[in-house]
Amino acid sequence: MTNKHNVQTWIIAITIFVSAFLLFAIQPVIGKYILPWFGGTANVWTTCMLAYQSLLLMGYLYAHGMSKLPGRKQAVIHITLLATSLTLLLIRSTAWATPVLPGIEWTPSPNTSPAWQIIVILIAAIGMPFTILSSTSALLQSWFSRLYPGQAPYVFYTVSNVGSLLALLLYPFIIEPMLPTTIQSNWWTCGYLLFVILCGFCASMIYREKTLIGAPLYPGIQTSTESYVQNFQAPTFMSRIRWLFLSMCSSVILLATTTQITQNVSPVPLLWILPLSLYLLTFAICFRRNSAESNDFWVPAVLFSQCLTLYTMCTNSLGQTIALTTTLFACCMLTHNELYRLKPYPGYLTSFYLMIALGGAIGGVFVGVVAPLIFKGFFEFDFIMLVYSLISIHILSTRRQKWMKFAWVPLSATFLIVIAMFQINAHHERTIAIYRSRNFYGTLSVRKCENRRGIYHELVNGKIKHGIQYQSGLLRKWPTEYFGENSGIGKAFRYHIKKFSSKPIRVGAIGLGIGTIAAYGYSGDYFRFYEINPEVIEVANNTKYFSYLIDSAAKIEVILGDARISMENERLLRTPQAFDMLVVDAFNSDAIPVHLLTREAFELYLYHLAPEALIAIHVSNAYLDLVPVVLSAAKEFHLNHAVMHAHGDRVITESTIWILLTRNRIFTELPAISGSKLPQDKISRKHVLWTDDYSNLFRVMKKP
Repeated sequence: MTNKHNVQTWIIAITIFVSAFLLFAIQPVIGKYILPWFGGTANVWTTCMLAYQSLLLMGYLYAHGMSKLPGRKQAVIHITLLATSLTLLLIRSTAWATPVLPGIEWTPSPNTSPAWQIIVILIAAIGMPFTILSSTSALLQSWFSRLYPGQAPYVFYTVSNVGSLLALLLYPFIIEPMLPTTIQSNWWTCGYLLFVILCGFCASMIYREKTLIGAPLYPGIQTSTESYVQNFQAPTFMSRIRWLFLSMCSSVILLATTTQITQNVSPVPLLWILPLSLYLLTFAICFRRNSAESNDFWVPAVLFSQCLTLYTMCTNSLGQTIALTTTLFACCMLTHNELYRLKPYPGYLTSFYLMIALGGAIGGVFVGVVAPLIFKGFFEFDFIMLVYSLISIHILSTRRQKWMKFAWVPLSATFLIVIAMFQINAHHERTIAIYRSRNFYGTLSVRKCENRRGIYHELVNGKIKHGIQYQSGLLRKWPTEYFGENSGIGKAFRYHIKKFSSKPIRVGAIGLGIGTIAAYGYSGDYFRFYEINPEVIEVANNTKYFSYLIDSAAKIEVILGDARISMENERLLRTPQAFDMLVVDAFNSDAIPVHLLTREAFELYLYHLAPEALIAIHVSNAYLDLVPVVLSAAKEFHLNHAVMHAHGDRVITESTIWILLTRNRIFTELPAISGSKLPQDKISRKHVLWTDDYSNLFRVMKKP
């Protein structure tokens, strides 16, 4: 192996690594705008992944088309596109805050499909650079096979996935805590400049190799560093279908597992990093040299992990998360090993990667578009478990290893039992609800329950309760759960300065739920709810299930759309709402809307408040300590505060933490308020001021 070969190989490897790193480093930067505008539900992440997979597909399609051209023409075209994309980024820097962060003119409309708006914004912001980056791995591997026909290029696919994995893991732990979003974006642009230089140099290598122009891409039998299962003939149509199907399956199980974890199991922010990291890790493992010598181990591993998942369905969140991620890893190892086993000769690698990308995009379309239309709940995970069981049975019935001759019948029978159990579980989920719906923002169900105080209905989003209402007697009009009379919000209503003078009160509320706080409304009062999910509005107004809004004596108005965007539009129209109280209740589930707790958000809230008004913020959360964030904002704006803790009776009301903020010092010194404050030794003293340009969820994670 010559020194020239060593140098060129390293340059290609570094370029592929940098391109993969930039691909995943850009996702959270764009997410800083997508999440505030569309919320933090699992479908937002799924839609982002669908957009990325579509752009990835375009990149591989471009690489495949380029592979058909002579080397010199490829080099000229690619250098031209690299220069064009870099110029586009520089031009954008004059119109946008940074080259890859869209301006305020891209603020979404509540009357347009959120999924479509997300895709359009992402394509406009990162479409061309992302497509070029995504084409790099396949294109440079194709160039490598032209430069050195006897060498196998598939190891570079491992390099690509390692780069992606490293970017994914570094962002929440190092990049986000250290750098504001705008600086991250500018550094990303600098990284892209480095990539353009490296990739341009690689293109010049293929341009200078005149002897390769017109040379055959598939030059007979060569001495190879790997043993290829496939021969040197062109892949058949069925081979391409297998690549497509296996890639689609791994994409579906990645997205379905992520949804299952973040929506139905452990509502921990950024937990989607774990499944995606495992997914990339399996690619890196399977595409290293000689990695797929034996795939059959993963068949019983898939069966074991499926049984573990079924066993943990009714256990704690940690157990379910471990089981689900184990299942994801085993299933991806099975399909990615199969992909590696079925890989073609390097001359056909661009079509191979194109089918992988197409399969990934189809999987994204299934989970992000098709599944919400055909399933009323998150049943795509049960569906993909059925598919993987059938794949495993097929492998058991077609392999010829000794142990399979004796084990394939009982293992196949066990797989069939597992399939039945998953279907029974899905059927149970469908039947326990008296109402169920699903849209972009997740699944909603209404359940009829009973305890010693009577029959009640509860609204559930995934596995998270968003309010209960008793159906008869005096309890029907009582505020329940986190809004009881002894909670912070209950005392805020009882001791508000306007209540002492019997004047009507004007209330704004971010987050509707079932409209429980409307129970505090009297004749002449005004309640204005901001709610992003139209299904929640429909359910809360349906008297078959809940009647807080209908029963309230106050005037009720519900505004559809993201609260902050709606309130910002009101400010632009110079129509301050003059709220006597603003209730912020959006922090007791998995979707943590960071943009509602930033310095800029509090500045907006204060614009819409009357002089003696209160801001009541619900910060009860199993995973995050949001108290330091709110208190840091209070200090920034010189607001008096009271951190209110109530235990609840666990039947009608729950344990809650509310923070009351006001410019009125007299209110926070009232005995009823000061007497319910959380002791100072229970309150974290760290300063965590979030802004639209900087936030870090890991700093406020509760210790296990």
